[in-house]
Amino acid sequence: AAVSVATSTITTPEANEAEQLLAESAAMGALVTLRKLLEDIPNRLVKEAPATSFHDLVPALLHSLQSPSEHRRKEALSCLNSFIFPMPGSLVAHMNDYLAGLSALAADPSAEVRQLVCQGIVALLSHRA
Repeated sequence: AAVSVATSTITTPEANEAEQLLAESAAMGALVTLRKLLEDIPNRLVKEAPATSFHDLVPALLHSLQSPSEHRRKEALSCLNSFIFPMPGSLVAHMNDYLAGLSALAADPSAEVRQLVCQGIVALLSHRA
C-alpha cells in the first residue's frame, strides 16, 4: 500500500515580500548588466547573437517601461535606446509599442527618464536621416 504525505508550504506576507524583493533585485541586476553590454558592444551583440534572441527581450523591456520603479524604467529605456542603431528585427516589429512607450514616458515624473525619452527620439531621427 502506498502512503502519500501531503506537504504544504505556509506563506507569510513577509515571505512573499522577501521573494518579491529578491525577484526585483535580480531583474534590476539583469537590466544593468544588459545596459552595460549594449553600451559597450551594441552592434557586435546584435550581429553575433541569434536573431531569435531578441524576440522575447524587446517585449520584456517594453513591459518594464510601465514599471512603478523609476530605476527599472530608466534601465529598460536605456537598453531600448541602445538598440536603435543596430536596430534588430524585434525592435522594428515592436516599433509602435516603443513609440507609445516614449510618448507615455514623456510626462514621467523623473527628469532622468524624460531625458532618456529625448535621447531615444533624437537617436531615432538620426537613424532615419
